[in-house]
Amino acid sequence: SLLRALLLDRRYFWALACLAIAADAVLTQLVIRFIGFTEIDYETYIEHIAVFAKGERDYSLITGPSGPLVYPAGHVWIHWVLRHFTADRNTGAILIRTAQQIYGVLYLWTLLVACRVYQQAGTMPNYAILPLIFSKRLHSIFVLRLFNDCWAVAVMMTAVAAYQKRWFKVGTALYALALSVKMNILLYLPGILVVLVHTTGLLAALGHITLIIGIQGLLAVPFLSTYPREYLSNAFNLSRVFLYKWTVNWRFVPEETFLSLTFAKLLLLVHVVLLVVFGSKWCQPDGGVPAVVQRTLAKPKAGSGVTPMSPDRISTILFTSNLIGIVVARSLHYQFYSWYAQQLPFLIWHTKYPIPISMSTPVDESNFKEYQESTTVTLEWTVRNLKQLFDGSRGDQKSKVHKSVRFGGGRWQILLYPNSGHEGGYVSLYLSCEPTQEEKDNAINGKWTRDGLFKFSFDLKTVNRPSPGVFNTKEACDHAFSYKTANWGWAQFAKRDVVYYSAPQVKAADAFLIVCTITSSPVKPVQPPTAARQYVPKGLMDAVGSMLDDPLYSDVEFVLPSRKRLGKTKRIYANKKILSRAEYFDTMFQSGFSETGIVQDIATPSLGRRDSITSMDDDAHSLDDSDESDAETETDQLKPFFELRSPQRAKAGSSTRDSTWETQSDIVVVRSGAKDDEDMSDEDQGTATVGGDTSIRGPVINLGEQNDAAEDDVEMDKSQRPATPRVVRPQASHPPGVQREVQGPRQETVPGPPKARVVVRDVAHATYFALLYYLYTDCINFAPLSSSFLHVSGPY
Repeated sequence: SLLRALLLDRRYFWALACLAIAADAVLTQLVIRFIGFTEIDYETYIEHIAVFAKGERDYSLITGPSGPLVYPAGHVWIHWVLRHFTADRNTGAILIRTAQQIYGVLYLWTLLVACRVYQQAGTMPNYAILPLIFSKRLHSIFVLRLFNDCWAVAVMMTAVAAYQKRWFKVGTALYALALSVKMNILLYLPGILVVLVHTTGLLAALGHITLIIGIQGLLAVPFLSTYPREYLSNAFNLSRVFLYKWTVNWRFVPEETFLSLTFAKLLLLVHVVLLVVFGSKWCQPDGGVPAVVQRTLAKPKAGSGVTPMSPDRISTILFTSNLIGIVVARSLHYQFYSWYAQQLPFLIWHTKYPIPISMSTPVDESNFKEYQESTTVTLEWTVRNLKQLFDGSRGDQKSKVHKSVRFGGGRWQILLYPNSGHEGGYVSLYLSCEPTQEEKDNAINGKWTRDGLFKFSFDLKTVNRPSPGVFNTKEACDHAFSYKTANWGWAQFAKRDVVYYSAPQVKAADAFLIVCTITSSPVKPVQPPTAARQYVPKGLMDAVGSMLDDPLYSDVEFVLPSRKRLGKTKRIYANKKILSRAEYFDTMFQSGFSETGIVQDIATPSLGRRDSITSMDDDAHSLDDSDESDAETETDQLKPFFELRSPQRAKAGSSTRDSTWETQSDIVVVRSGAKDDEDMSDEDQGTATVGGDTSIRGPVINLGEQNDAAEDDVEMDKSQRPATPRVVRPQASHPPGVQREVQGPRQETVPGPPKARVVVRDVAHATYFALLYYLYTDCINFAPLSSSFLHVSGPY
């Protein structure tokens, strides 16, 4: 469905994001229009700028209604521009509605960049962005309070998006701009240092720190050149004590404790401890903090990481670093919620606890079901001959792909590139989706799609150890696979030096282990069928199928008259008991009418009933059309398919037809209204007369008592018809017991028990044979299509 695609399919991420942003734009305008503005700090900001515009550069002397100027120089320049657009030139009054519109655009920009960060991370479903538009407080902070926190948050979120794209210098410059607006942006600095040291090295990271300081100094030139001490002590006052009445996070602490220096030092200590704990987590894929520090000091010009920084990992580190600082902040005010509001869904999704996710984010309707099940498949691939693979792929060129076997029912395959071709020398790993035959058949113009979303992970480990060492682990969530996105993975999964050249265990074994785990998206469990299913062995099914059209095991004969003048009448021999599985045939054989004992004529109403055994072929000639040749061709095409399913058919058929079940003469007599068998003499039961001549003897087939002789139809092949007389019909004036007699040449020997005869008109032999074969085996074999020479292999 469209809704499911919007919520889950990564291809429709921006479609959902644009709808969400458009809806939030309307909501923002409604908030501005119908909810009144609340003045807290905005007039003070503008008053500060008025003092600055008059030439004051001493930060300690720039004050306003709610206090002195305590924000860095970036804040001053932003509100200097805002004052130009939101202050009346004649009266100097603030145009609040204009300022609200500007902040409304800033809010939508922040929302757009947040969506970009979520999309680049690639580890969350589309619907994870929906909570971003439902925050009442966030709308209030942006368009009803006009706090300067909004500018710092908007620029910092843009910096995170730049870091994800590996535009590190751009990200650092944007970070410096955000820091110049409000000092709380320092909370991101530990995470930024981890990312920079990992990717660019220690010396390059120091260069980024220099860039941050340089941008701060450039923006603050008017103040640093005149009153530097006043500027630094006010703009970056780390010892400032907040008023107790404004705090919202430590309200349960007594005011005396809240204002004490001991409490501040304790919070700082907790902050450091948490950074160390989470720092070890951030460095775990690279061997832990000691290994990272050792590599950093040994090669300060090179990145310390052995695994590439994915966009998801970068944003996770930065958001976590910010949240750690917020948790231990000395005071949180109303507007500080904007610091982390758009990051909460992201961080919640990355936890291992499902309860917060289900409570905080809207989910697909299937998650509300009581039970969910997923299918997981794991492949352990031991890659050997690494010396040959790695030494043969030296240089800057991308190496040839090394493929695993297909697994998961032939649906998946791992692609390994010993050299990714990227600067720094990396190993690439991808998961390749191999379409199944069913997916190919359902594809339109070859555009196949695999249903569902998949979570997969790669673990690169050593071998020949009780507890294999892990070089790297990467995981991706909620990926959709199709003809466009058949391969997902990492071009820079791990460094070549780390996984081979600097790994003694790997070089000694000349092998490492790749573990791939794939988990499907949860679905409702499929309940077992109410009726018990019993699986029949293929050999038994083939044996039963071979009994069709074998006279030796049949008690019913289906006669299919030819629809061409020179065509041959065809017959199919079957067993009543097996065919009675179908209600249609069960009714036919159990109706109780005497016709079901010997002859039944199935004809279309337009053809009417035949009055003689010879008129069937003659009348059928009037229905000559081209279908007969098609039916014969179809029969020839189907023959190998049925023989394939029943390999013993040909052998059984030929052997049974050679049996010596012979009749005594070439006369077939059909009695109508004759006396019962027990009243007939032995001589009568074996004699049939033609024209009163009793010298010709033959077998007698009794139709049983039947009042309407016109209902009896018996057909013979053209080769069996006598020249004259062709048919001798009893007259209505004949006394009871008069026989209807037929003379013809000797009939073909038909082995097996006596057979009821059913005449079937206007149906192709191959079609009817396939129907009966299905009743025998529950299988249908399709012949190749003459138009494309393609066919579906195997029964359905």
